[in-house]
Amino acid sequence: MTSATEADVVAQEKGTPMPGSRLRHRSLPGLVLRELCGGLVPIGVVLLLWQVAYVALPANSFLRSPVEAIRYAAEPGTLDRLAVALGSTFAMVVLGYAIAIAVSIVLASVVVSSMVLARALMPVAVLLGTIPVIVISPVVIMLVGRSPATSVTVCVLITFFPALVNIVSAMGSVPPTLLDLCGVLGGGRMRTLVSVRLPRAVPGLVSAGKLGLPAALTGVILTEYIATGAGIGTYINLARANYWYVEMWAGILAVLVCSVLVYTVLGVLETVLQDRYVASGRGDR
Repeated sequence: MTSATEADVVAQEKGTPMPGSRLRHRSLPGLVLRELCGGLVPIGVVLLLWQVAYVALPANSFLRSPVEAIRYAAEPGTLDRLAVALGSTFAMVVLGYAIAIAVSIVLASVVVSSMVLARALMPVAVLLGTIPVIVISPVVIMLVGRSPATSVTVCVLITFFPALVNIVSAMGSVPPTLLDLCGVLGGGRMRTLVSVRLPRAVPGLVSAGKLGLPAALTGVILTEYIATGAGIGTYINLARANYWYVEMWAGILAVLVCSVLVYTVLGVLETVLQDRYVASGRGDR
């Protein structure tokens, strides 16, 4: 066992950065710009196709141009209403994601420690992951009712599977040399879990967020649209019901832009955490 490996384990136990774990050959502004461009390009394509559809369907009274939607969304009164609606929706998403992560960490800790429990729990997690969003929302509404708890429950069910899979995969990818050294230094099962396996799973938490964000946001908006009476889903539904189509499309555009911004933040966090917690461990395998 090399001294470098031992230093890595000691650094992990103390919570200090491991050798080679800092961002190398890349700057944070450049990383943010790369992730942002990766999201803005699809938005540009969507806006272009949207404009083409608007020009190609002049008799369609339901469709509005992206230019109209952008102008309407930029008005001060509209911005305030959109901010409140989006804040409510993303608050439900964040709360549901936090609960799903907490449950996933507990179950992942059990799964990596016992093959028997892994065989019992993973099929249930896979089953939850295969249920479509369009099926989850109505069932949860009938069980939980029409309240913010419904949106949170939908988000938990949608993000639980990708979170569990990512965390289990990360916890199981710890190099055997680190586990052996932790045992030699007197670390028990719990110490190994806290000092070695959990830090290894940190990037997986963000990866789970990136994987689950589209479905979770869709599920929460759908639940708001048909049940809760709050959030951007209700905003869009009320605009549609009152034939305020420009306002409806402005709400859809706001969801699109905010989703890209959140995805950009998650992409930057994922890269930084990969370098911080994972990069140095690859050389030990």
